[in-house]
Amino acid sequence: AEARPAVRQGRLKTVQLRKARLLLRQWREDDHEPLAAMNADPEVRKYLGGAVNRETSDGEFACASSTI
Repeated sequence: AEARPAVRQGRLKTVQLRKARLLLRQWREDDHEPLAAMNADPEVRKYLGGAVNRETSDGEFACASSTI
């Protein structure tokens, strides 16, 4: 994977890893809506305890973005 230089965002440094068909990066605010849509789909959440509502999805987003 090709690592891009760390970028300062506030006090944290973020790193992006990019391949031809994959980009690993920190969560962004505009990820809320697509994540909520995926989390509302029972097939997507089949092995994760089932579909969740927007409030739960936003909570999972907050938890994930604070730990990654």
